[in-house]
Amino acid sequence: MEKDEKIIIVNKMYAGSYLDENDSQNIGHEVVNLFSDDNGDNYIYVNPSGIIPPKYNDKVEYVFLTKQYDKGCQEVLGIAKVGQQLIKKPAKKDDEPVERQAARYKNQIKYYGQSLTKIFKNNTYNGGEDSYFENPVLTFKSKEFYSPKQGKRVLIAEKDSPIQEDGAVICRLSDYNFGHQSLRFYFSNKEEKTKNAFESLEKLISDKTLFENKMPNKVSQADIDQYGKEVISYLEIMGKIDSENIYSNLLSYFLKTDRNLLASFCKKICGVDIKKNEAKIEREKHGRTDIWIEDPNNVIVIENKIDAGLSRPEQLKDYREKAHEEAAGRKVTLRLIAPSHYSKIQLDDNDCCDGFKMIRYSKIHKVFEDYKSITIKDEDEEYVKKMNLYYLDFLRSLSIHGNSKKSADQESTERLFYKKLYLLSKKQKRLNIASSAPNRSRLWFFLWARAIWHNFKNRN
Repeated sequence: MEKDEKIIIVNKMYAGSYLDENDSQNIGHEVVNLFSDDNGDNYIYVNPSGIIPPKYNDKVEYVFLTKQYDKGCQEVLGIAKVGQQLIKKPAKKDDEPVERQAARYKNQIKYYGQSLTKIFKNNTYNGGEDSYFENPVLTFKSKEFYSPKQGKRVLIAEKDSPIQEDGAVICRLSDYNFGHQSLRFYFSNKEEKTKNAFESLEKLISDKTLFENKMPNKVSQADIDQYGKEVISYLEIMGKIDSENIYSNLLSYFLKTDRNLLASFCKKICGVDIKKNEAKIEREKHGRTDIWIEDPNNVIVIENKIDAGLSRPEQLKDYREKAHEEAAGRKVTLRLIAPSHYSKIQLDDNDCCDGFKMIRYSKIHKVFEDYKSITIKDEDEEYVKKMNLYYLDFLRSLSIHGNSKKSADQESTERLFYKKLYLLSKKQKRLNIASSAPNRSRLWFFLWARAIWHNFKNRN
């Protein structure tokens, strides 16, 4: 290693089997990366262990905080400029152990009044207690922090990635491919195999049109109130948050149930004034199309994609041709709906997709959110009430795929974080109330002593 070597780390977050352990209740330690603590400072945990190899000690200048966007491509959520390395892996026998290094700050850094030891106390590792509870490791303290500006999406793509995304800035690493299992990647300004990539990343950092220099927000009371009490959706409980079939079933069901919702959906998503009371809605018509809507004047075909690409691009062509066959002079409208971060299909690049327009889940969510409850033709009030609870839960699930910045894994990790802070703060309030009340044993002793004194005095 050369003396003037500089290192940039690309740290992939919200990934790995650790998050799936403990019935998916483990809070990823990297959750703190996009928050400031109660003092307004930002700390970085570098996956997977928070400890980097000794050869990189005091050489890391920047840490890119990313999440998986697509194969060979990661989205930049923030960039931390390193101010201080907090933990150094012992290189020699006499070096200070990690436990002693962590002890300096493990109860000093707090989020919403709670220490790291309390926040991660119930995490497990390989079925046992996670040692991070005793020794909460944070890798760096940030000197500065850069976040993508509003409306800016920044992607880092390896040299072989086919990624193309309208509206996104793509930084292509001409001589580098990401490892499939790795959660962190090191780029050196001195090593030949990463030198060009280092320069590309350094250039990206300096682009003031993409990033704003601002420390992340602290956890607020509003965050706790909104997310801390929120119940996990039934789709997440079932592990079906990315199930295209289930989302298509739910979309179809609620559109059938509330015809005003159907009319609004067709107008805002499909640009069609549909005869809501005469419309038919079918799932898997001809055994293929996800959602088929028709009335006397229109045929609407909706293909739903969440986590997969087209098994064959020709399938959209087949849907289009079948719709025109059955339209018999009616207007044909073709839509492909997909999450806001979806990039597996580029409609403009394939003639088979001609006629289809992509609609993001953010727009779908907005249409459904206009209806805080749905109109159900049923006299059973309890049934109607329950169905509207299901509808509200469905809205929360839609919002995950409608969020252009957060993946389901990120959303889940942050929600667990808020939930834990909410529970800990609630417990703390109870303890404060209890400690501020008079000590009951002392009170009873005082009353007993006073009674004895009065009894003695009266007898004499």
